[in-house]
Amino acid sequence: MTADYFEQKADSYEQTGHRVKNVRKIADVMVSRIDRFYSMLSAGGFSSLADLEPEDGSFYTEDTGVFHCGFEPETLINLAASAGFKNIEATTVSAVHKPQGNYPVQLLTVTR
Repeated sequence: MTADYFEQKADSYEQTGHRVKNVRKIADVMVSRIDRFYSMLSAGGFSSLADLEPEDGSFYTEDTGVFHCGFEPETLINLAASAGFKNIEATTVSAVHKPQGNYPVQLLTVTR
């Protein structure tokens, strides 16, 4: 993403976060991203983030580029609230069914 990307206003955006390498800094990275996307979102705009709920690492058969195994809903809710978002909800909306198990997918929705 280029710097001018973050200067544009949008009515909606979506993202995932499981490919962040440094797990100890995941909150800082997500806060930075969420803060930046908050500033990009138009007043009254809508955003969502879909990702796996915490899992044991078996979701990916090849883990190239995957550094985090899902997120606790409370973590995402707290990050969104700290950025200033409103109408924050985290809901299990689906599951990915694989031979090695079933993996719940959560959807975080927010408005500015």
